[in-house]
Amino acid sequence: GHSSALAATALGVGVTMAMSAPVYGMTLAWALAACADGMKKRKAAHSEHDEKILGAAANVQRKLCLAGSFACGITALYTALL
Repeated sequence: GHSSALAATALGVGVTMAMSAPVYGMTLAWALAACADGMKKRKAAHSEHDEKILGAAANVQRKLCLAGSFACGITALYTALL
């Protein structure tokens, strides 16, 4: 769940900086943006209570993916301009 978005962000930023290759950061930025988009179209839960809990978790995951996508994209841009 949430740790995978954080791990992907760390990997994207770390590899992009270590290799000085923006393609890594942009690839992970794209993947994290796709993940964030998928959180909007998730399957509905069986009950209203479950929907409230899962909806909140999906919203957190969406925000983590968007933040990670932004971080990877900015790192790639920075690397490309160096």
